[in-house]
Amino acid sequence: MASVTEQAMWPELLRLRRWTLLSRSGFSVNQVEDVLFRLHDSAFLVCASYDAQLVPLANDLTITAVVWAESEGAARRAVLQQLEADERRDSHPPAGILLRPGLERYGEIKEAGRTGSFGNMLEAASYRGRDGLFIDRRINFPTWTFHFRGPEDDEGECCYAVQVRLPNESSATG
Repeated sequence: MASVTEQAMWPELLRLRRWTLLSRSGFSVNQVEDVLFRLHDSAFLVCASYDAQLVPLANDLTITAVVWAESEGAARRAVLQQLEADERRDSHPPAGILLRPGLERYGEIKEAGRTGSFGNMLEAASYRGRDGLFIDRRINFPTWTFHFRGPEDDEGECCYAVQVRLPNESSATG
């Protein structure tokens, strides 16, 4: 279970807009590797070295997504395809990043997605290009990607990571 401090962080993270400069986000992060940055035990940012117009930034990064993962190793698997780094932990995503509170199992997410209420749903599997190893199964929505370790459909499998693509500044509401 996420700590109280980490749980309180999620509403603020989800208010971020894509292409927010990391230096202006107010968050203190540690770079894990490449585009993945750690905020807390299970909270991560995906950042880019360019802006919304794909212009390279010399001294800053932009935030494009937030990620909940069971562990840093799980985040490495989901974002960087580092299968060998995966670390399983008994942890559950915060309710605020799910389609609906409590929907964290493959079958429940897939069933909720079939209603169309969350946008188009796409199920996919990821394989690492250099060696063809299976990385994970994913259920993708316009805003969310839910990651599952098992290579076979398992209705009761819990997601090990959730990536939330942040809205563009121009599409922000309220």
